[in-house]
Amino acid sequence: MHHLTEPLLFQFNFVVLFYGGSRGNPGPGGAGSLLISITSGNSSRQALWMSSMSLASQLTTNNVAENRGLHAV
Repeated sequence: MHHLTEPLLFQFNFVVLFYGGSRGNPGPGGAGSLLISITSGNSSRQALWMSSMSLASQLTTNNVAENRGLHAV
């Protein structure tokens, strides 16, 4: 049996990007979000999850669209 003398240390960092907007405010709009993983040591980046949506309601405000983008994560 092999025992490690030092622990393996990996640090994972995640970045969430989101956006939303409406045409007319209020008016129809859209939102989207992206979850990115960044691994320290080799600085690799990987998109883990993405979402986009159409918000067809004529009552959609820019704040509602932004919140929908955030909540999609």
